[in-house]
Amino acid sequence: MKLLQVLSLGITLTLLVSGAGFGGYVLSKRISSVPCYGCMGLNPEFIPFKGFSTEDVSHPEWVVDTLKNGKIVFIFFCWYHGCPSCDEQWVDMEVSGIVKGDKWDGAAGDKYKDNVKLFSLDTKETEDNQEALNIYSNAGGVPTTVVITLVRDNETDEVKIGWYFFMGYQPGKPTMSNLEHIIESAIYHYDENRSQWET
Repeated sequence: MKLLQVLSLGITLTLLVSGAGFGGYVLSKRISSVPCYGCMGLNPEFIPFKGFSTEDVSHPEWVVDTLKNGKIVFIFFCWYHGCPSCDEQWVDMEVSGIVKGDKWDGAAGDKYKDNVKLFSLDTKETEDNQEALNIYSNAGGVPTTVVITLVRDNETDEVKIGWYFFMGYQPGKPTMSNLEHIIESAIYHYDENRSQWET
């Protein structure tokens, strides 16, 4: 028995020293760095919409460019495969007309196509997608939904980029009518403030 323990310890140390053990650790950390809330039985508490945050964050260039080009930004951070709550939310958004198509090449639904640019981003696909998720959600799990617009900051009276996000999804939380209200509010604020936005 002692010989088996010594051999196991020797093999473990050899793997760790050679880097294979550490490489496996790094790989497993990367794979699990963006959790699927539904897969783990976690459903973060839905925080009702009370307005858009103007917290100063480093918005990706493609977000700013989309706002400059006349549309609000709707980001759906997900996994294209293996995330049941991502699939449920996508289907509910599709049925309600918020989005159309598949997660990997979808677009804003017909009623929003003139005002909304959809980005459906698989956080397992690239590090850039993970980094974008971490800008808006420090918890960093999927699904996470972000709506970005232009709003007037209450403190400075300046027009700034405003955003709202929620994490996780349970059918009915938020209801699709809640999500439509958030999108329509974003469109309203964008239309009111675009001409006064200094980039």
